[in-house]
Amino acid sequence: MILQRIKNAAWAFRNANLPMQDWNQLLAMAEMGQESAAGVRVTEETATRHATVFACINILARDMSALPRHLYERQADGGRKIVEGHPVSAWLRQPNRLHTPMQWSMRGWYSILGSGNQYEQIIRNGRGEFQTVPIDPTRVERVRVNSDLSKSYELNNPDGTKTVLPEDKVFHNFGLSTDGGITGVSPIRMCMETVGRALALGEYSAAYFRSPVPKVIAKMTGTMKDGTDAQRFKDDWTEKFAGKKGLSTLALMPPGIEIDQIVKIPNNEAQFIETAKFVKEDLAQIYMVPMHRLQALDRATFSNIEHQGLEYVQYALLPWLTALEQAIEKQFLTPEERERYFVRHNVDGLLRGDFKTRMEGSALAVQWGLATINERRALENLPAIEGGDSLLVPLNMSRLEDLPSADDIGNQGDAAGADAQADDERQVVLNRAAGMGEAEIRAAQSRRDTVARLMPRFERALQREIEIQARAITREGSPLLRAEQRDALGFISWVEEYARGRMDAVRAAVAPALLAIAQAIGDQARQEVKIDEPDDRIPAFARTWSENFAESFTRATIAQLQAVAVEAQTMLEEDPAEAVATRIDEWQHGASGKPRAGKEAVREAYSIANGVAALIFNSAGYGLVWATFGKNCPYCNSMRGKRVSGSQPFAQQGSIQPDGATRPLRIRRNLKTPPLHGGCDCMVVPG
Repeated sequence: MILQRIKNAAWAFRNANLPMQDWNQLLAMAEMGQESAAGVRVTEETATRHATVFACINILARDMSALPRHLYERQADGGRKIVEGHPVSAWLRQPNRLHTPMQWSMRGWYSILGSGNQYEQIIRNGRGEFQTVPIDPTRVERVRVNSDLSKSYELNNPDGTKTVLPEDKVFHNFGLSTDGGITGVSPIRMCMETVGRALALGEYSAAYFRSPVPKVIAKMTGTMKDGTDAQRFKDDWTEKFAGKKGLSTLALMPPGIEIDQIVKIPNNEAQFIETAKFVKEDLAQIYMVPMHRLQALDRATFSNIEHQGLEYVQYALLPWLTALEQAIEKQFLTPEERERYFVRHNVDGLLRGDFKTRMEGSALAVQWGLATINERRALENLPAIEGGDSLLVPLNMSRLEDLPSADDIGNQGDAAGADAQADDERQVVLNRAAGMGEAEIRAAQSRRDTVARLMPRFERALQREIEIQARAITREGSPLLRAEQRDALGFISWVEEYARGRMDAVRAAVAPALLAIAQAIGDQARQEVKIDEPDDRIPAFARTWSENFAESFTRATIAQLQAVAVEAQTMLEEDPAEAVATRIDEWQHGASGKPRAGKEAVREAYSIANGVAALIFNSAGYGLVWATFGKNCPYCNSMRGKRVSGSQPFAQQGSIQPDGATRPLRIRRNLKTPPLHGGCDCMVVPG
């Protein structure tokens, strides 16, 4: 390396007309670097022999090289995805045949952090692929800026010739620049005095421990010829014994001079240790490496060391990483591609906090729909779980304007009693006024009564399944949330697996009741449109309906328990196990109104009944008309008498707010048949 520097200096000035002493100075600088005020010559090589300088460069290079680096594509929804199959993606995985990505990256960072520049020759093939081969920065004699603002790189070859490479054949990354952004400046040479003091201190300590000879004070017992002799003696003495040289050189007194006093300053009085610490901090400041990364923990505490680590990533690593990302994009992506693609390092692993902080952050991200369960599990190196790719939201965080009030929607599921009969007769009149015939209204009313009669069978079957799941969750799942564990992620994983495992049991429990409703309604609907032959589609329709219900019921179970557990875990003051127990009790007994089985029964019974009736009516060539029953509801009243044909929906996805309703009612999907909302017992009639 030293010989290379001498050759480079000779090549650079071989045609220059310089005096001999200038040539000697240039060669000394090429071989040994510039001399600092501390009397030590500083080069990148000598500087990296100092433990602190080497540690700073090594720490930064290792940390940045170990980070995953990918080419991403911008998505229309604001997201991003990793790009495969692009030449840049292949280069990021294998920069050349000599180096692994980490080896290539560490070599590059060592070059930048030492000399200020990283040069790589780009070698392309005819297929658009490329690799980059490192260029020693000492070979780069000059970087020229051409008239079109492109760069040319003039390289010295070992045989004394030169090679000029255009900008498109050199990958050049650098940091701080003092020449207008053409090349980077060496941090070591910019801070030469700081590095020189550190090197001088190291040499002094080595010399002291090798030969700790004390200083002396001498006096003259004779006379010298003149003042010149005295000055010559002082100069010779200083040259031989000043600084670290005096610790290892034997003092021989000339005639006429004898030792008057021996002076020995202990290292503790000279503040040797304090000076060494100061020098270490000075060097760390050059690279913005926190002292705890250099094993200097005297000012680190458990309360601040994590934040020091985060600041290290944000203020020491990210600027360098950003410079490399932008250099890659500028060199290897066209302006059009830069609108679509970008390069990023993944620093999430370095930004992770302690376990408690990470779990609280994950809980918040999942709870508020900022990340999926599987995305957060991936950060903990945990495998994905089925159903973990959906975004969750708290059940109590729906928009207020999307929720109808209790006054708007009454419980219309109860068709018994005198008040219910009066409501029905009033609705018959209103339906007739909307253009429906008396026979059609009475037939629909009869179907409604059939649903009310068969619905309890569905409710009882589902209630038994809910009780089975409640016992298992309380016995096996909830202990994961107790104070000594509070393992919300473990509980979520357990609930997912358990609920999925019970899906077939849910389907088997409700299938007979749903089939009975479908067959009974199918028979009545066929009579209404004068179809005598049985419809063999009903059993398959009911079976598919049962499977879909089991799936949606299971998803709701998982989502509710996950949301409750995560919210309680995040709030800390609430016991997650108690929160889950409260939700299970609401399922079994109902916090206000019906238990979960009752609510599910009303919705599913009327949904499958209207679905079967629509199947029969449409196959007979009829359209559908919305008929209202039960208590007065402004939402259902707005639908009364509405006619649709074929597969047209009664209401589009969105929201409605008819006259008399205090708030909009959200419709989550296109509505092809009643019910419109929970507790709705409206029916369709042929029309």
